[in-house]
Amino acid sequence: MPVYAKAGDTNPDNWGNVPISNNVEWNAIEMNMSATGYRMPTIAQFLIVTTTAPTTKPQRGEIFVTPCVSSATKSQLNKSSRGAT
Repeated sequence: MPVYAKAGDTNPDNWGNVPISNNVEWNAIEMNMSATGYRMPTIAQFLIVTTTAPTTKPQRGEIFVTPCVSSATKSQLNKSSRGAT
């Protein structure tokens, strides 16, 4: 089941070109969070994934950069990803 719909249509091929400026129709795209299809991560989810160190040792040839995020920032990101304020 698709996650996104524009004016009730869940097929992006029917949505037309992506606007390059503010567009009321595109700003009103609906998101069904209970759908099983692919969706973009929320900002909080993206930040957690990109600022959290992996739990496994990098394998040979992999590049690993330790993120510089304070524990207070991580705590706030975790709260926002769970919907807490």
